[in-house]
Amino acid sequence: MKHTAVYVLAAVLLCGATAEAETARPQSSEQRQVAPPQAMGMTGFVRPIISYIPNRLFDLLDIVRLRVRVGPGLSAGVRATEFADVFAGRHSTVYAGLRGSRGRGWGFPWPFGIEDHGGVEVSVVDLASDGPFAPVVDPLELGFEVQAGLVGIYPALEVYEMLDLITGFLFLDIRGDDF
Repeated sequence: MKHTAVYVLAAVLLCGATAEAETARPQSSEQRQVAPPQAMGMTGFVRPIISYIPNRLFDLLDIVRLRVRVGPGLSAGVRATEFADVFAGRHSTVYAGLRGSRGRGWGFPWPFGIEDHGGVEVSVVDLASDGPFAPVVDPLELGFEVQAGLVGIYPALEVYEMLDLITGFLFLDIRGDDF
């Protein structure tokens, strides 16, 4: 069983190298100077190795959400996974702190941002707004949030992000948020 991870890692590296060799084409020196990293061999197993440490660091930061919010609103919520959560209210705020789950395609996890969220949610019945500034929520999140007038807080523990960190050590990105 303990050798399985080594075999999986070797297979991933071998598949990446094979795919890279099949797609490589000879290029002139002019094309090579302006070609994107993917055309210069930054695909396959090279990119995951180069970005390994930054991705694990960002996966570690994704585990905790601790936002301090400033802006108008009145809202409250508690979450013990996607199937046991309650939220009601509306707020439009800026925040600072640990952002928590980045989700797919969010890029660099800046420690500040905008959060705009409102509506009602009870378990899987979700009538809350999910616009571009709604928080990305881990389906296994444990936490609460409160916005009272101009100040608010949102602490949470992102359990699925813990699994993403653990599998990330084996080059498996189950959350789809690696660079």
